[in-house]
Amino acid sequence: MRAIVLLMAVASVALGQAPTSQSDMEKLEAKVAARPTDLGSRTLIVNYLRTPAVPVEKAIEARRRHILWFIRNVPDNGMLSTATLIILARNDRLADPEGYAQCAAAWREQLAKAQSKPDAYLNAAEFFKFSERDETQKIIAKGARAFPAFGRLKSLKGTLVAWDVTGATSFDQYGHPSGIPKNALQTNTSMQARKSLESEDDVSVLTGALDSLGAQYYELQKQDAEGGDELFHFAEGLMVRAHSKKPEDPMLQYAISSLYYSAAQLIPLAKDRARLLEKAAGFLTLPQQRARILNVMAEAHYDNRQYDAAALDAEEILKIKYDAGEAHNAYIVLGRVAIKREKLDEAKSRLLEAGRVTPSPMLAAIGPRFTLAQDLLEAGETETVLEYLTLSRKLWTRNTELVDYWSDTIRAGGAPDFRRRVMPSGAIAGKLAAGFRLKDLAGREHTLEQYKGKVVVLDFWATWCPPCRKELPSFEKLHRDWKGKDAVILAVNVGEAFETVSGYIEKEKFTLPVLLAQSSEMPGKYNVSAYPTLVIIDKEGRIADYQVGVRSENELRAAVDLGRAGAKPAAIPVAAGGAPEPVSPPDGSVFSHFPRTTQLAWMPVAGAAGYMVEWDYKDGDQWWSEVHGKQITKLTQETMHTIDHVGAQPGRWRVWAVLASGGVSPKSPWREFRYTR
Repeated sequence: MRAIVLLMAVASVALGQAPTSQSDMEKLEAKVAARPTDLGSRTLIVNYLRTPAVPVEKAIEARRRHILWFIRNVPDNGMLSTATLIILARNDRLADPEGYAQCAAAWREQLAKAQSKPDAYLNAAEFFKFSERDETQKIIAKGARAFPAFGRLKSLKGTLVAWDVTGATSFDQYGHPSGIPKNALQTNTSMQARKSLESEDDVSVLTGALDSLGAQYYELQKQDAEGGDELFHFAEGLMVRAHSKKPEDPMLQYAISSLYYSAAQLIPLAKDRARLLEKAAGFLTLPQQRARILNVMAEAHYDNRQYDAAALDAEEILKIKYDAGEAHNAYIVLGRVAIKREKLDEAKSRLLEAGRVTPSPMLAAIGPRFTLAQDLLEAGETETVLEYLTLSRKLWTRNTELVDYWSDTIRAGGAPDFRRRVMPSGAIAGKLAAGFRLKDLAGREHTLEQYKGKVVVLDFWATWCPPCRKELPSFEKLHRDWKGKDAVILAVNVGEAFETVSGYIEKEKFTLPVLLAQSSEMPGKYNVSAYPTLVIIDKEGRIADYQVGVRSENELRAAVDLGRAGAKPAAIPVAAGGAPEPVSPPDGSVFSHFPRTTQLAWMPVAGAAGYMVEWDYKDGDQWWSEVHGKQITKLTQETMHTIDHVGAQPGRWRVWAVLASGGVSPKSPWREFRYTR
């Protein structure tokens, strides 16, 4: 239901181009200063202020200013009932106690006047519901007396009763519970709330309750807490009764479908997931609501090998023509179904249709899908995949460098693993090879240490990769030639099931050692994001050569000769100016906000292709990295990164540059911080 409300709110203003930078924000602020009633620009501003791109202190001040303007001038505007225009005093990254107090006073001043539209009461109740339950109840009652037919106020009343069912103690910015106590359904409060809903006849109240119960069920199941099944069956009983009273109500339809949708997200088996999504879709009549469910139902049907059903779902999405991102997904599903039906030309056409959809914020944020591209790459259709990658640059503008890397890999005779959405972290030739411990198909363990004194040839490959399949016979021949000599070949399969790999090796009658790296971090340590990747390790354990793409037998022999000659130690250039300079947060910072997310920022370094960020937290009296011998790191092309911290322990962070020349800068000093809750 929140999605419908938000769509109604956004539709009430004329939105322009969303800001993506500080200069965009300044232009919008100038427009608002010249014309304060420009609601479209104000809405774009407050939406952007919730993103990590804006420093917390600046976002808090600007949000307070704009939200107060909305309350004082357009209290019935639909955006005021959404998280975008609600300030929380605590439990939020942008918590603002002073701003909350000012907005609360502004709302009370507004409600002291007679309101001409019911939405003002709804917006005020939405504002107070997280912090002042009694105030919310009074506003709902006052609004109901003034506008007795206004169903959305009654729905909010149902939401508050539903919160009592589980005794939820905290909520995220969208009103979804983030804290439910153990044995929540066994309390007297919960039992009284359920009795209240079971005797409730107003469908609007039941609709609000169902919408909230779906989110609470999802949270209980996610926490693996007791009471999830009991809550689901209770909600399902309410649903049946409410639907029998008012089956045509779109808000009720959405609330019912959300319950089934929440349940489906928690089920690993595709057939069970598809069954629940079919129930969710069965209650919906509005096309835009159906599109949301059909989008995930098409994938569930495809995963369950119900290809006809998946195609019907996707075709209905395209008829609705509601969202470019959903249309993109529909074309991908239709293309994958076409491959299963052995219609390769149709699959190629569908992939290009997916690439030609109108750019959208969703696609820009999460990127286009590459599952069909992976399927076609496996079928050898490289030209179509390259054309799709070119189209994808317009849909995924923030990752054009990665798309270009994939394209270059294909042209070099390799096959990118589109699931690994990371750029290689720089040249590794000349560096000491990372140790590993992997098992072969017979269960025997192999380590790098046991091959010291030999040239080690690592071939990273996958059965779905055509260049890998083409190259493996050459590796098999060289394995036979060099068996017992000074070089060993290890074919490292990445990410595939034992049965898939063993079946292929047995069919081809290969005898070379095949190691399995399904969940190992080892491929990442060797910068593997495409196949085949060849790594030659010399007799001293240093990387002598690194190549991506298919090679002839003679080229493989030449690469091994480099290993025999010995690798040259890598020259590690140092960035001009040394380590990146941390900007925010300052050393020794103390935070009280929740969730525990913090934006790190630093100054750029000349010649940097990216930055490696490392963060850590106290495990007892020691740092986690020291206890476990591991680091928490992230490669980014930006000069900022948002981290999710664990608990209220002290933390620390540092950063260093990965240079385009293949080296790294020195690491910045650790900066420490802590959370008070």
